[in-house]
Amino acid sequence: MNNENYYGGNTPTPKSRVREMEDLELFVGKNTQYYAPKFEKYSDTDSKVGWNWVALFFPVMWLCYRKMYAYAVGYFVLTNLILQSEHFIENGIISKLTLIIWLVFPLFANYIYYKFAKKKVETCDGIVNEEERKEKIGALGGTNAWAVVIAIVLSCIIAGIDVYIRFGSTM
Repeated sequence: MNNENYYGGNTPTPKSRVREMEDLELFVGKNTQYYAPKFEKYSDTDSKVGWNWVALFFPVMWLCYRKMYAYAVGYFVLTNLILQSEHFIENGIISKLTLIIWLVFPLFANYIYYKFAKKKVETCDGIVNEEERKEKIGALGGTNAWAVVIAIVLSCIIAGIDVYIRFGSTM
């Protein structure tokens, strides 16, 4: 089979859909039965919308649990910056913006996880040894309960500092 593209260069053979889904299931680890149908939908359609209840109530913890640390930090910083600016803007726009982020994020949380998982799995495509490749995918994916514990502790510390800054001088 010739993999020569239009410009004369070689392009890799596209990964089969079955192998892609198997790799994604290996990456997800726990709760594959929940994510597999959603990932198949995202792969088959242009849809990006879904719903994730955990991402609604515990967005930063869910992101940490699924090893999306940069996303967790970004979400945390963004929402806290918005909430902190509420001290300076009294017209309620900031509260509405935070509410919108809180409600919109779970609509796209599973799609964000799907894209994150695909990107991580693709980093393993160059590994020739199949066992090594699967081991690497499993290590990159899965879950991290300790990251949730750390996120909760850091959130409590930051909340404590915030309370002290806001009310410390009046206590």
